[in-house]
Amino acid sequence: MGINVYLSVCIAICSIVAVWFYTKSNKLEAELVVVNASKNQTEANYNAVHKELELVKKAIEKNKADYETNMASYEEAMKNIKKEVKYIEVKTDDCKDVKNILDDIRNNGY
Repeated sequence: MGINVYLSVCIAICSIVAVWFYTKSNKLEAELVVVNASKNQTEANYNAVHKELELVKKAIEKNKADYETNMASYEEAMKNIKKEVKYIEVKTDDCKDVKNILDDIRNNGY
């Protein structure tokens, strides 16, 4: 009779352990599904960001080429600008007249 009790206890313990392992494996499988979904979403986000980054890099390269072209034409245009500036003499009475007009606008409005 003693062996039957030991066998019954061993079978009960093995059954409990088997149920625990089965429950744990189901939980782990559910977690694995969630982790895989999260991983797939992360990979999709990474790919989208990577594509956007490539577009930005291409735009930067295009803008750099445009900048260099525009800068070269600007420098060429600056070389062609005359360096002489002609000054016109202003009579002192003209300055007083302009000052009087400005003072009149300030005091009386437009």
